[in-house]
Amino acid sequence: MGGFWLEKEVVKDVSLWVTRCSVLSSFGAHLILALFASIRRREDSAVRRFPVWLAYQVTHLASKLAIGKLYLDSPSSSKQLFAFWVPFVLLHLGLADNISAYSLEDNVLSWRQGVEMVLLLFVALIGAYNQRFMSCDRALCTAFVMIFFLGSYKYVERIWALRLAGFARIRSSYKGMMTRRFSLDQDENAEDRNAELDDYDALRDAHGLFGVSLGAFADYSVKLQEKPEHDPFKTWYSYRSDVVKMVEMQLSLMYDIMYTKAAVIHTWPGYIIRLASPPLTLTALLLFFLHSKDGMGGIDITITYALLIGTFLLDVRWLLRALGSSWTYAFLQDTTRCELLKKTLCCRRGCWYGLRRFVLCLDPSRLWRQGECSHRLWSRTMGQHNLLGECTDGTPMSKIGWDDNSKTKSAGVGSLVEELCADIWPHIFHAYILRRVPEKDMGPMPPQASDRRRSFSEERRFGAEFDELVITWHIATDIFLLGRTETEQDEHCDTFQKIKALSDYMMFLVAKRPEMLPGLKLHSHYEETRVALEGIKSRCNGCTDSQKLADELGKMQHSYSGLLTNKVLRDAVIYAKLLKKLCLAEHVYQEWSTIFGDVVFEVIISRDDEMKDELERRLLILVPKFKNYARPSDGRVRVGWPLEEVLRNFVLQSWVRLLVFGSIRCSRDSHAKQLGCGGELTTILWILAEHKDIINVTKFTKD
Repeated sequence: MGGFWLEKEVVKDVSLWVTRCSVLSSFGAHLILALFASIRRREDSAVRRFPVWLAYQVTHLASKLAIGKLYLDSPSSSKQLFAFWVPFVLLHLGLADNISAYSLEDNVLSWRQGVEMVLLLFVALIGAYNQRFMSCDRALCTAFVMIFFLGSYKYVERIWALRLAGFARIRSSYKGMMTRRFSLDQDENAEDRNAELDDYDALRDAHGLFGVSLGAFADYSVKLQEKPEHDPFKTWYSYRSDVVKMVEMQLSLMYDIMYTKAAVIHTWPGYIIRLASPPLTLTALLLFFLHSKDGMGGIDITITYALLIGTFLLDVRWLLRALGSSWTYAFLQDTTRCELLKKTLCCRRGCWYGLRRFVLCLDPSRLWRQGECSHRLWSRTMGQHNLLGECTDGTPMSKIGWDDNSKTKSAGVGSLVEELCADIWPHIFHAYILRRVPEKDMGPMPPQASDRRRSFSEERRFGAEFDELVITWHIATDIFLLGRTETEQDEHCDTFQKIKALSDYMMFLVAKRPEMLPGLKLHSHYEETRVALEGIKSRCNGCTDSQKLADELGKMQHSYSGLLTNKVLRDAVIYAKLLKKLCLAEHVYQEWSTIFGDVVFEVIISRDDEMKDELERRLLILVPKFKNYARPSDGRVRVGWPLEEVLRNFVLQSWVRLLVFGSIRCSRDSHAKQLGCGGELTTILWILAEHKDIINVTKFTKD
């Protein structure tokens, strides 16, 4: 039997090019990470994040391949520069300063990676030593030692950053962190305290109050550094928009802790190594430039120059980035004891601020940024998914941005956050569940905390099947909204758009990101309801869009067997009909039991009190406002409510309640994972709730 054999020279050439390609691939992937890894902070598109993910994988695979191959290769004069590339490969394994982990699981596996790091450092050193090309060349040996030191340090630094990013380590490292507002430290007069925060001041406050977010993610209590009798402004804001902006930037800082090297960069060793890196790399470049190139291949020399020059430029970038970072401002605030020196360094006309402005001027991304701190704001988009639309015209999932709405700009994310903060702000706190017992040294529990604890049993009524409630109310909302006349829809356009955006957003979470909601992750509820809706569509001729399907559902009665087999659709139709009854006529009073019983009987032809009680219980969970109707003092309730009141008090506030509850009860791991994919509105609301003690305002924006 014949075989396929290559000549020895061919095998040798292939081996050489495998090493070269692996080093170049590692370097190219490292550059991609250095330039684009930060887009994960705001980008929630998997397609756009794919190059970063691919570069992350290539960096690890190509670097390990290069080190392993060098270790196994026999000494050769044609490979004398290969050993000099080893330190650069270690630099690549240490990753760029703007990324230490791609996923939250990387932090969990950091001990395994620590063992792997020790083995790779040993293999790299032995492999370079085996080539013995530096034994009689002190200049090149010196350059090798300098770069090897930098590469080893950056690799160890990355592994340590992974360790510091774990929740347990955050808890032990930051538990004693004091919290205060930095933006008040350099105010020249008291009037500044009542002004709205700009992005820069919001970022400074995000650092000062960062302990609140750290405590939320790591699950420990935080005591605010406040002395109301001396300074009532220390932890209170004038406008809710300031708090929202500050929370956005806090989550960006949380991203830095969990997915970048920020925790190790902004320390004395971190600053020292970044100050030393450019001179050391430049020295190595000069030593190689002056070194004789006899016996070296031209392609190998070119690759070496590319590695040296590229590493030097990146070192300069990381140095400027570190010194101009707001993390350096927080570091100076925490480590500088002299108040005069602190003000000289950190005020708006101080040394650090001037350095920061200089660094920002060198950043080409400033050409398309809206502000110097805008990159620290979350993606500011909300996913949208409509179940009726999917079943009729196959409407794909979409997004709305901060100001998206061609007519009124009323249903953009910014407007919805304004709605949450300005009109329904108490929901963020009344729905807040106290999950931690206060520390013994924290003093007695405040009255607000006791109230939240008493509300715990009430909030638990949502149950494990939270997604089922969302689907039910989503369909009921669509049936009710699409059943209104065009005149009514135009007249109440703002409220309609906000309800629609929140409803479709919650449905998007159920369908696309169920991990961002509490309860059991049962996709079967969604699939069963979708199949039932498609069955109804197929039986009803002419259901070509969501409007017609909603009309058919609104007309459904007990005679339609499709509703009897799906509890979600049955409940949704009952609740939609009940909402419709509230708007029948002005000032009509009826018995609640009669109203609710008639609606239930119309759909399921049953007078079963047990079933009716269960439906009523689920309704009161979704819409607590109905309590006033279910248990009135005189037994009679008003039916003829204005449409705007029904939309706001019964529909919109119910969606806000579901959204806030889902945000607070979502797991910390899910919030943390989503930070690496652009963030989510639910995480913003959760951290807003964690800042409850610093919020006592009545406006969203300044008049």
